[in-house]
Amino acid sequence: MVLDLGSTKVDICRELEGLPGRFDPVGGHPMGGKERGGLENADAAIFAGATFALTALKRTSQRARAMAEGLARLLGSRPVWMEAEAHDRWAAATSHLPYLLANALALATPVEAAALVGPGFRSTSRLAASFTPMMLDVLMTNRENVLEAARLFRGELEGLEEALWRDDSQGLRDCLERSARRHQDLMEKSQGGEATA
Repeated sequence: MVLDLGSTKVDICRELEGLPGRFDPVGGHPMGGKERGGLENADAAIFAGATFALTALKRTSQRARAMAEGLARLLGSRPVWMEAEAHDRWAAATSHLPYLLANALALATPVEAAALVGPGFRSTSRLAASFTPMMLDVLMTNRENVLEAARLFRGELEGLEEALWRDDSQGLRDCLERSARRHQDLMEKSQGGEATA
């Protein structure tokens, strides 16, 4: 059995389909990680409670599916089966765009502001410290989905900016309250049980 652990699935699964017949491939992506790489930063706890996305190929056997699910559970993760296209679209919104946003925030913040860097800035910009070569590959292999996620984000940011420009405190409050509800929904659903997409 071959289980990949890449952050994008469409291109990788296409390549896995071309493996010789003796291989039984499954696409995988554990949704846990750190911005710091290397063995010195290894931490098995990042898998505990994390979603482990799994993608079956046309040639994936039931045995390989069961082994992949078992491995995910052994790590303390929640296996979620989904199509490669759905994975890449959703990962663009939940993982790849946040990386771009962290980079934009780091670049937009003047070094002179360092004295006021606190927990909010640290947690929001943390991903900017991720391993650049790996993230460059992730962004380029999921380019179209990341661009669409960025377009949707830009529209929401422009709505918030517009409320500020108009000095529309009620409109801004409505946006912030909708955002808080959406965040709560996302957090609750992300902690749910196993799912198939």
